[in-house]
Amino acid sequence: MNAKDMSSCLGSLFTKMRIFCNEADFQHSLAMELEKHYQGQGVDVRLEFPIDPSNSEHFDIMIIAGNTKCPIELKYKTKKKTIKDRFGQVLFTLKNQSAQIIGRYNYLKDIHRIEQYKANNSFCQNGFAILLTNDYLYTKKSSGASEYVNINRGICAGIKRINTNAKWASKYPSFSINNNYQTNWKNILINGINIFYLVVEV
Repeated sequence: MNAKDMSSCLGSLFTKMRIFCNEADFQHSLAMELEKHYQGQGVDVRLEFPIDPSNSEHFDIMIIAGNTKCPIELKYKTKKKTIKDRFGQVLFTLKNQSAQIIGRYNYLKDIHRIEQYKANNSFCQNGFAILLTNDYLYTKKSSGASEYVNINRGICAGIKRINTNAKWASKYPSFSINNNYQTNWKNILINGINIFYLVVEV
């Protein structure tokens, strides 16, 4: 899968002007768009595809075309917002996930996992890490504990870690990103709500 195809699928998905209720909703909706895009081309779209035979870890979506595989990792980070239909009736309320530092860390960890998969498997030429959010703070620079996991303006190769000695941070070990990546944040307005998204091709 190439960046042009991914952009086309996301564009088609967002024209539906739909707010996703959670990450699984986003995952299934994108998978359906991918299947539609590749219909009749012999491309298989799989969800929760195992990274290795142990089945201990999975990629959110795997695109299988012939003898090539393209993993896609998704993150959907929300702040609290009540979503209504066009008649003003409440559909659902987005959770207030906050903890942007953990969200940034986990997004970078997705990139790391795709890099490792590529390095270990010649049939994987590229992959995608996608972050979707209604929380604008992800698009801003943060200092302090977030210093080494910022994703606002470019992702630099090197060690990624949470910059604090607090006990909770021990749950999030450091890891490495092997390459530099541009971060071209985009936003769309859906039902009066600003949605920001970032796509990194790995």
